[in-house]
Amino acid sequence: EGLVLRDDVPAVGVTVYAGRPRQTFTAVTGPDGRYVIRGIAPGRYRVKARDSTMPFVSHPDAVEVTSGATTEVATFELEAGRRVTGFVVDQADRPIAGALVFVPASLSTAYTDDAGRFEIDVAPDVEELQVWSADQRVHVTERIGRRQMEIRLDTVPRRTVRARVIGLPSRRPITRAVLRVTADRSDPTWEQALSDQRDIPSMAVEMVNGSLVADLPIGKSRIEISCQGFAPFVTEVDLESDQSQPFDLGSVLLEPGAKVRGRVVGATGQPIPGAAVWLGREVDRFQSKFRVQVRTDSDGRFELGGVSPRNRDLIVASEGMSTALYQIRIPADLIDDAPFTVEMQPASLIEVQVFDAAGQPTENGVVRLQKDGTTMAFAYPDTTGRARFMAPSAGEYVLELFGEGVQGSLFVGQRPERYELTLRSEQ
Repeated sequence: EGLVLRDDVPAVGVTVYAGRPRQTFTAVTGPDGRYVIRGIAPGRYRVKARDSTMPFVSHPDAVEVTSGATTEVATFELEAGRRVTGFVVDQADRPIAGALVFVPASLSTAYTDDAGRFEIDVAPDVEELQVWSADQRVHVTERIGRRQMEIRLDTVPRRTVRARVIGLPSRRPITRAVLRVTADRSDPTWEQALSDQRDIPSMAVEMVNGSLVADLPIGKSRIEISCQGFAPFVTEVDLESDQSQPFDLGSVLLEPGAKVRGRVVGATGQPIPGAAVWLGREVDRFQSKFRVQVRTDSDGRFELGGVSPRNRDLIVASEGMSTALYQIRIPADLIDDAPFTVEMQPASLIEVQVFDAAGQPTENGVVRLQKDGTTMAFAYPDTTGRARFMAPSAGEYVLELFGEGVQGSLFVGQRPERYELTLRSEQ
């Protein structure tokens, strides 16, 4: 047990780690700045403290824990942080919502709100912030010059698209949908947007009274508006002409589509309750505003609407399991009285060992997991420098020390296995 202070004042909510190879214990400081880690096996431990704005602060010596006794650790002294505020905008001064603002070597992160505004607490010696927009696929580093910052992202030209989305037959306004854009690559306008072989990420959108507003890259493209329980709306557009005015799709009427019944089971045939089921793409669930509306019951069964020839890719996800992909057979699965079966396998474990520039394991930094250009998860290394992910599904993954550009890749197979990768920081 021990005490954590910041500027001689008790520090609340600081995480303290007591670690040795392959074993870590944690506790969080209370209102008095004190922490107690109980039930530790006897042995030698490295003790470190970390809050949301700072890298780890380590106790200078290993701490010896003996059986049946309380070990008092010397007081940790943390520096006071500072708060930085600002806005993130595009080249046309339009706010960019949902951009991640962060300091790579710490846990200090913030997201911009709908007005593009952010607030972030950083350590006193931090001189730079990094900003990453998943929607824009832009990643920049900005020097902290003053408390109120304006960070401008070099995004591709965009045009506002509007629509009123209505579900049939009740004609009720839709409140949540997934918007997908597919570029017409024969259009030279897309050369800038796709110059680095970026795809156009889908986006989950929330709507008030069915009103959809989105800023999309200019050029010829196909727009798809998809809502759970309805067949998707698809149209071809040219957003290049008259960029000063919003492009109005008018009223978008979504048909209910057909219904299917299925059952989700594990490798041994046991039902999997509570699994998320939807039509679309695996990456949809990694959108911050995406919400699953259908889950399996206690017997693993589900019923799902919105099936159509354009919308028959079924996705099933469950904690600790590899995502299952099933293409609905039309018309066989629609007319069969018996529900079809989707089988899931346990997920594979991806373990990343992070080293610093001197080749020593380090807990500083953030590891990002990507697949097909989409960010699927972040993880922080533990006190042994290991970051762990459960692979969402089979396929090629890219793992990156986020903010540093150090990357590695590996292929995850269909069978559940343990995969290891090493990343070495250059900082």
